[in-house]
Amino acid sequence: MVPGSKKRLFNTKSFDQFILTQFIISSIMIRNYIKLTWKVLGRNKFFTFISLFGISLTIGILLVVASLFDNMVNPSYPEENRARSLHLMNLKLEDGQGASWIDDATPYFINDFVSKLETPEAVGMVSKPEKHICLSFVGNNKLKLDLRYANQAFWDIYTFDFIEGGPFQQSNVDNRDLVAVISKKTRDEYFGVNQSAVGKMINTDYDRFRVIGVVEDVAKSQTVTYGDLFVPYTTAKGGLDSKHFLGEYIGILMAARKRDVKKMETEYQALIDRLDIPAPTESWQKNLKIFTSETLTLMESIAINIFWGDQKESAARNLRLLIVIAILLFLLLPALNLVNLNASRIFERSSEVGVRKAFGATPKTLMVQFIVENIILTLIGGLIGLLLAFCILQVVESAEFFQNASLGINYRVFVFGLLLSTFFGVMSGVLPARRMSKLNIVNALNGKIV
Repeated sequence: MVPGSKKRLFNTKSFDQFILTQFIISSIMIRNYIKLTWKVLGRNKFFTFISLFGISLTIGILLVVASLFDNMVNPSYPEENRARSLHLMNLKLEDGQGASWIDDATPYFINDFVSKLETPEAVGMVSKPEKHICLSFVGNNKLKLDLRYANQAFWDIYTFDFIEGGPFQQSNVDNRDLVAVISKKTRDEYFGVNQSAVGKMINTDYDRFRVIGVVEDVAKSQTVTYGDLFVPYTTAKGGLDSKHFLGEYIGILMAARKRDVKKMETEYQALIDRLDIPAPTESWQKNLKIFTSETLTLMESIAINIFWGDQKESAARNLRLLIVIAILLFLLLPALNLVNLNASRIFERSSEVGVRKAFGATPKTLMVQFIVENIILTLIGGLIGLLLAFCILQVVESAEFFQNASLGINYRVFVFGLLLSTFFGVMSGVLPARRMSKLNIVNALNGKIV
């Protein structure tokens, strides 16, 4: 040994050869498992059809639900800033004795108080969906349009794609200009398909507006940003001079960074705690002495609507728990059916198990083989389920409520389907595989499964 050199603990070359050998052995085993699985699936085509039908239908439906939920909760056009946005929800006036009045916000509350907060990068507002439905006529055809009143910051928060023109500016809001941003669908129905609309007038039973922008359509399921006609809130016929907090506008706070959302929420709650309730204008309001409100993420707002009366944290937690339980219950029935189907294969494969045990196969080896077979089967079913979900989503997208929604199979839904298929395969294969691997050699060769 050379002085000063360190003694080598193991031979690197031998170690590399060992890893390579193990990799080759594993590759051969996996290839053999796949070959054997393919032969087994072809041996009993009816069993294979029933198994794949149940697996693909279950996974397909779950993927459709996952895609719908993903579209509602995760960022998508034009609500790509959801992660750093909060909605003002549950503005409530109480008398301290059980009576209360719950509604959304007024322009007075948002402009004079909320917009003064330091943390939000933008404070937007938009009237509640379907609160203002206006009528317009093209020849003898009547158009029913969802009109939304909004402020200028609404266009800063949401990333609408403008086909032509642009949003209204703060000067339009201040001057109460009768200008409008319309959806592509509204443009095509009112002015003609793919006809330019900017600079033209659109007549409604509310007012006559000059079109200054056209945006890509938004699905009705996105209740904050969906609309046929967006106009400055200052053009509304009433409610602008109200000095009360509760009204018909959804308030939106957007932080500069995601990590500032909690700080923004804390600052808003501090504002609520120090506000004085405006003087009542009606006699029934004189006993209202307590004002409360909260900010919610989209996930929390969905949860609150389901678990009415719960705190937002507990409601969101309960919603996540409900989703997990629903998925498990939905998987349970087809999993149990597949377990029974797999167990019935013991009869036809008992001789095979006996022969393999006689030649030295261990229970662990047999168990791994049967589980791998089941995983491969469920992955094939998962692929079919993926194609089935894609076809169903195409049909769902054509429905009015989800029209223009992005309901494709994105990477999140794809990973969910992959994990779901693997979990389904393991869960439905462990018990039958364990039972098959522990068969007595003599009984197995005689076709007994005692």
